[in-house]
Amino acid sequence: MINKRFTQVVLVTLCAIVLFSLLFAGITFGFWVQFSLSISCLCMAAYLSDRAGMKALVKPSRMTILPAVFFGLLSAAVLYGGFFCFRLLAEYMFSFAHNEIASVYTLKDNIHVGFVALLLIFIIGPGEEIFWRGYVQRNVERRFGFLGIVLSVVAYTAAHLASGNLMLIAAAAVCGLFWSLMFWRFKSIWLNIISHVVWDVAVFVIWPLI
Repeated sequence: MINKRFTQVVLVTLCAIVLFSLLFAGITFGFWVQFSLSISCLCMAAYLSDRAGMKALVKPSRMTILPAVFFGLLSAAVLYGGFFCFRLLAEYMFSFAHNEIASVYTLKDNIHVGFVALLLIFIIGPGEEIFWRGYVQRNVERRFGFLGIVLSVVAYTAAHLASGNLMLIAAAAVCGLFWSLMFWRFKSIWLNIISHVVWDVAVFVIWPLI
Protein backbone atom coordinates (compact mmCIF):
# COMPACT_ATOMS: atom_id res chain seq x y z
CA MET A 1 0.00 0.00 0.00
CA ILE A 2 1.25 3.47 -0.86
CA ASN A 3 1.16 5.57 2.30
CA LYS A 4 0.39 9.26 2.56
CA ARG A 5 4.04 10.28 3.09
CA PHE A 6 5.24 8.50 -0.04
CA THR A 7 2.37 9.95 -2.08
CA GLN A 8 3.45 13.42 -0.97
CA VAL A 9 7.06 12.67 -1.95
CA VAL A 10 5.94 11.59 -5.43
CA LEU A 11 3.77 14.68 -5.91
CA VAL A 12 6.45 17.08 -4.69
CA THR A 13 9.03 15.38 -6.92
CA LEU A 14 6.73 15.77 -9.93
CA CYS A 15 6.36 19.45 -9.06
CA ALA A 16 10.15 19.71 -8.96
CA ILE A 17 10.45 18.16 -12.41
CA VAL A 18 7.90 20.66 -13.74
CA LEU A 19 9.66 23.64 -12.16
CA PHE A 20 13.07 22.53 -13.42
CA SER A 21 11.61 21.85 -16.86
CA LEU A 22 10.32 25.41 -17.06
CA LEU A 23 13.76 26.68 -16.15
CA PHE A 24 15.66 24.59 -18.66
CA ALA A 25 13.09 25.12 -21.40
CA GLY A 26 13.76 28.84 -21.08
CA ILE A 27 10.35 29.77 -19.65
CA THR A 28 11.71 32.16 -17.05
CA PHE A 29 11.64 35.73 -15.83
CA GLY A 30 15.33 35.37 -14.93
CA PHE A 31 17.05 31.99 -14.78
CA TRP A 32 19.09 32.34 -11.58
CA VAL A 33 16.46 34.17 -9.56
CA GLN A 34 13.75 31.76 -10.68
CA PHE A 35 16.06 28.81 -9.93
CA SER A 36 16.62 30.15 -6.42
CA LEU A 37 12.91 30.72 -5.81
CA SER A 38 12.01 27.30 -7.22
CA ILE A 39 14.47 25.36 -5.07
CA SER A 40 13.49 27.41 -2.01
CA CYS A 41 9.81 26.56 -2.54
CA LEU A 42 10.68 22.90 -3.05
CA CYS A 43 12.67 22.81 0.18
CA MET A 44 9.73 24.40 2.00
CA ALA A 45 7.38 21.81 0.52
CA ALA A 46 9.79 19.08 1.62
CA TYR A 47 9.84 20.46 5.15
CA LEU A 48 6.05 20.67 5.35
CA SER A 49 5.78 17.12 4.03
CA ASP A 50 8.41 15.61 6.34
CA ARG A 51 9.16 17.95 9.24
CA ALA A 52 10.79 15.42 11.54
CA GLY A 53 12.92 13.93 8.80
CA MET A 54 14.08 17.29 7.47
CA LYS A 55 14.96 18.54 10.96
CA ALA A 56 17.00 15.40 11.63
CA LEU A 57 18.66 15.77 8.24
CA VAL A 58 20.45 19.01 9.08
CA LYS A 59 21.58 17.97 12.56
CA PRO A 60 25.28 17.07 12.95
CA SER A 61 25.89 13.47 11.92
CA ARG A 62 28.65 11.01 12.75
CA MET A 63 30.77 12.91 10.26
CA THR A 64 32.09 16.01 12.04
CA ILE A 65 32.51 19.37 10.36
CA LEU A 66 36.22 19.11 9.53
CA PRO A 67 35.99 15.71 7.81
CA ALA A 68 32.88 16.93 5.96
CA VAL A 69 34.79 19.98 4.71
CA PHE A 70 37.83 17.93 3.72
CA PHE A 71 35.93 15.19 1.90
CA GLY A 72 33.52 17.71 0.42
CA LEU A 73 36.41 19.64 -1.13
CA LEU A 74 38.11 16.44 -2.25
CA SER A 75 34.97 15.04 -3.86
CA ALA A 76 34.31 18.33 -5.66
CA ALA A 77 37.88 18.29 -7.00
CA VAL A 78 37.50 14.69 -8.20
CA LEU A 79 34.18 15.50 -9.88
CA TYR A 80 35.61 18.61 -11.54
CA GLY A 81 38.61 16.65 -12.81
CA GLY A 82 36.29 14.01 -14.21
CA PHE A 83 34.24 16.61 -16.04
CA PHE A 84 37.36 18.31 -17.40
CA CYS A 85 38.48 15.02 -18.94
CA PHE A 86 34.96 14.23 -20.13
CA ARG A 87 34.72 17.61 -21.87
CA LEU A 88 37.93 16.93 -23.81
CA LEU A 89 36.72 13.48 -24.81
CA ALA A 90 33.21 14.69 -25.72
CA GLU A 91 34.52 17.53 -27.88
CA TYR A 92 36.82 15.09 -29.66
CA MET A 93 34.05 12.56 -30.29
CA PHE A 94 30.99 14.75 -30.92
CA SER A 95 30.90 17.84 -33.13
CA PHE A 96 27.98 19.31 -31.17
CA ALA A 97 29.58 18.97 -27.74
CA HIS A 98 31.43 22.31 -27.63
CA ASN A 99 28.39 24.36 -28.63
CA GLU A 100 26.15 22.57 -26.14
CA ILE A 101 28.61 23.07 -23.30
CA ALA A 102 29.11 26.72 -24.27
CA SER A 103 25.33 27.27 -24.37
CA VAL A 104 25.08 26.42 -20.67
CA TYR A 105 27.31 29.39 -19.89
CA THR A 106 25.07 31.81 -21.79
CA LEU A 107 22.83 31.57 -18.73
CA LYS A 108 25.31 33.95 -17.05
CA ASP A 109 24.91 36.59 -19.75
CA ASN A 110 23.63 39.97 -18.56
CA ILE A 111 23.98 39.10 -14.87
CA HIS A 112 26.87 39.85 -12.50
CA VAL A 113 28.96 36.76 -11.86
CA GLY A 114 29.27 37.66 -8.17
CA PHE A 115 25.48 37.55 -7.83
CA VAL A 116 25.43 34.13 -9.48
CA ALA A 117 28.11 32.92 -7.06
CA LEU A 118 26.13 34.11 -4.04
CA LEU A 119 22.99 32.32 -5.23
CA LEU A 120 24.97 29.14 -5.88
CA ILE A 121 26.65 29.22 -2.46
CA PHE A 122 23.72 30.16 -0.24
CA ILE A 123 20.59 28.94 -2.03
CA ILE A 124 20.95 26.77 -5.13
CA GLY A 125 23.75 24.40 -4.11
CA PRO A 126 22.47 23.73 -0.57
CA GLY A 127 18.86 23.70 -1.73
CA GLU A 128 19.44 21.09 -4.43
CA GLU A 129 21.16 18.73 -2.00
CA ILE A 130 18.59 19.23 0.75
CA PHE A 131 15.75 18.59 -1.69
CA TRP A 132 17.03 15.95 -4.12
CA ARG A 133 19.20 13.92 -1.78
CA GLY A 134 17.91 14.88 1.67
CA TYR A 135 14.22 14.64 0.82
CA VAL A 136 13.62 12.73 -2.42
CA GLN A 137 16.39 10.14 -2.19
CA ARG A 138 16.07 9.61 1.56
CA ASN A 139 12.34 8.87 1.35
CA VAL A 140 12.45 6.82 -1.85
CA GLU A 141 15.45 4.86 -0.59
CA ARG A 142 13.59 4.13 2.63
CA ARG A 143 10.82 2.50 0.60
CA PHE A 144 12.79 0.75 -2.16
CA GLY A 145 16.26 0.32 -0.73
CA PHE A 146 19.16 0.72 -3.18
CA LEU A 147 16.68 0.91 -6.06
CA GLY A 148 15.54 4.19 -4.51
CA ILE A 149 18.94 5.67 -5.33
CA VAL A 150 18.47 4.77 -8.99
CA LEU A 151 14.96 6.22 -9.01
CA SER A 152 16.13 9.48 -7.43
CA VAL A 153 18.91 9.83 -10.03
CA VAL A 154 16.38 9.20 -12.81
CA ALA A 155 14.11 11.91 -11.38
CA TYR A 156 17.00 14.37 -11.08
CA THR A 157 18.06 13.65 -14.66
CA ALA A 158 14.48 13.90 -15.94
CA ALA A 159 14.26 17.40 -14.47
CA HIS A 160 16.91 18.48 -17.00
CA LEU A 161 15.44 16.84 -20.11
CA ALA A 162 13.51 19.93 -21.21
CA SER A 163 16.83 21.64 -21.94
CA GLY A 164 17.30 19.39 -24.97
CA ASN A 165 21.03 19.73 -24.26
CA LEU A 166 22.62 16.27 -24.28
CA MET A 167 25.76 17.47 -22.51
CA LEU A 168 23.74 19.08 -19.71
CA ILE A 169 21.53 16.00 -19.36
CA ALA A 170 24.59 13.74 -19.20
CA ALA A 171 26.17 16.05 -16.62
CA ALA A 172 22.99 15.93 -14.51
CA ALA A 173 22.97 12.13 -14.64
CA VAL A 174 26.64 11.87 -13.63
CA CYS A 175 26.37 14.46 -10.86
CA GLY A 176 23.12 12.97 -9.62
CA LEU A 177 24.67 9.51 -9.38
CA PHE A 178 27.86 10.84 -7.78
CA TRP A 179 26.09 12.83 -5.05
CA SER A 180 23.43 10.16 -4.51
CA LEU A 181 26.04 7.50 -3.88
CA MET A 182 27.93 9.86 -1.59
CA PHE A 183 24.81 10.55 0.45
CA TRP A 184 23.98 6.83 0.57
CA ARG A 185 27.49 6.01 1.81
CA PHE A 186 28.07 8.78 4.36
CA LYS A 187 24.53 9.92 5.25
CA SER A 188 25.81 13.49 5.71
CA ILE A 189 23.89 16.22 3.94
CA TRP A 190 26.62 18.70 4.92
CA LEU A 191 29.24 16.70 3.03
CA ASN A 192 26.97 16.77 -0.02
CA ILE A 193 26.27 20.48 0.32
CA ILE A 194 29.96 21.37 0.51
CA SER A 195 30.75 19.16 -2.50
CA HIS A 196 27.88 20.57 -4.56
CA VAL A 197 28.56 24.21 -3.72
CA VAL A 198 32.29 23.98 -4.41
CA TRP A 199 31.68 22.16 -7.70
CA ASP A 200 29.03 24.69 -8.77
CA VAL A 201 31.26 27.67 -8.07
CA ALA A 202 34.27 26.04 -9.75
CA VAL A 203 32.35 25.10 -12.89
CA PHE A 204 30.20 28.20 -13.30
CA VAL A 205 32.35 30.96 -11.84
CA ILE A 206 36.04 30.22 -11.28
CA TRP A 207 37.10 27.67 -13.90
CA PRO A 208 34.35 27.30 -16.55
CA LEU A 209 34.67 24.23 -18.74
CA ILE A 210 34.95 26.17 -22.01
